[in-house]
Amino acid sequence: KLVRNVGGDVLQTIRYEFDPLRAPFLDGDRSRDAFALEALAGWEIIRGFALQGYYRLESFKNGEQISTFRLTLRYEDF
Repeated sequence: KLVRNVGGDVLQTIRYEFDPLRAPFLDGDRSRDAFALEALAGWEIIRGFALQGYYRLESFKNGEQISTFRLTLRYEDF
């Protein structure tokens, strides 16, 4: 439930009955209810070719978790 609209959600338009016409941008309490863990590892397969892996786990207070994994093959020619 939205208590006060101060611009934190671009999809929520102003409610003329409840919201003030002038409010400091993004005013209000900031919630930091998340934990993030990142890991990055790389391995050079042969000279110039490297395989790199990236993993990120975000865990929120409400129990939701988001996992991101990326695998990249790079060629570096100096």
